[in-house]
Amino acid sequence: LNAVYTPAGTDLTNGTVTLTLTTTGGGCPAIIDQITINIAPAPTVEAGNPQNICGGNNATLVGSSIGGSASTGAWGIVAQPVGGNGSLSSTAQTANPSAITFTATVAGNYTLRLTTNDPANACTSVFDDVVITVDAAPIADAGPATATICAGTIR
Repeated sequence: LNAVYTPAGTDLTNGTVTLTLTTTGGGCPAIIDQITINIAPAPTVEAGNPQNICGGNNATLVGSSIGGSASTGAWGIVAQPVGGNGSLSSTAQTANPSAITFTATVAGNYTLRLTTNDPANACTSVFDDVVITVDAAPIADAGPATATICAGTIR
C-alpha cells in the first residue's frame, strides 16, 4: 500500500487530521489502524522591498516580517561589492526584523538575507533576500574656505 495524503481545507485550518486504514476482503474480519497527523503552519518570511540609500546613511529594513510557525528571524549579508563594508545593527534572532538597520559607505549592491528560526516542529527554516543599493555619497568642493579678491575683478 502506497497511500498519499495531501492536507487541504479544514484539515489545514484545524491543524490536525486522523486518517483511518481499514482492511477488507478475504473472509477475515476487518482490521483498523489510525494515525493522527498534526499539521504545523509553514514558517513564512518577507525581507521587504529593495531600497536605495546614500553612502553612510542607514536603511531601516521596513516591510520585513516573519510568520507562520517561525517566531524569530535573523539578518545576514550574503553578497556585497568588492571592498564592501556593509553592516547590520544586529545579526541576532529577533521577533521584530523590521527594526534592524543597515549601513555602508562603499557604493554598490548589497544582498541581505532574512532567515527564520528553525521552528520546533516538522518544518524547517526559510529565507528571503532583499537588495540594498548604496549610492556614492556626493562630494562638494567650493575651493578654500576663504578667498580674497580685489574689488572689481571677476574670478
